[in-house]
Amino acid sequence: MVYNVSENKVEINSPQQFQSLIRSIIKDYKPTESNVECPVFLKILPDGQITPFRQQTSRHPPVECDAIKEQVDEWLENGVVRKSTSNFASRVVIVKKKDSTVQIVQSLR
Repeated sequence: MVYNVSENKVEINSPQQFQSLIRSIIKDYKPTESNVECPVFLKILPDGQITPFRQQTSRHPPVECDAIKEQVDEWLENGVVRKSTSNFASRVVIVKKKDSTVQIVQSLR
């Protein structure tokens, strides 16, 4: 689900049955003062201010392509990932482990 809250306009992309609950949670939200310091800072930008990036795909040998396909199919089946038409894309990297198996990771450079 994606929630886009900007100024007074609230755009909610969720099942209809949850929209009124989400709107009330957003409307009733009150920030609280806290003495706890958080080392993470977030900067939220409106969609028009984000520059999409798409890394060039890497070439992989056929054996690695099979491993990537199997892993992605498993992730799709388990709901870990979903098909997307996003303007953002990072390349997939194969990491060989000590036990000679492979691990599929995403390069976020």
